[in-house]
Amino acid sequence: MENATAVTVVGWGVNGQAVAPLLELVQGDWVRVTFINELPEATTLHWHGGRFGFEQDGQPHTSMAPVAPRSSFDYVFQARDAVT
Repeated sequence: MENATAVTVVGWGVNGQAVAPLLELVQGDWVRVTFINELPEATTLHWHGGRFGFEQDGQPHTSMAPVAPRSSFDYVFQARDAVT
């Protein structure tokens, strides 16, 4: 990927993108996101902008164990807030 200063950087993305897809949630929506880790190391998805419950927050080694490479995890929660 080339950034605004024309410097090439190496990074990981979501669905082949540098920025993850936008999720728009209405208060009360039930959400299920299946995260399939295709990275070479364990990781999680960490959510910003809403209250999703500690066990679904995606903070590795704090709220949950990291998802191992070639493994998956279903994030399932009810949106307590309307968030984007």
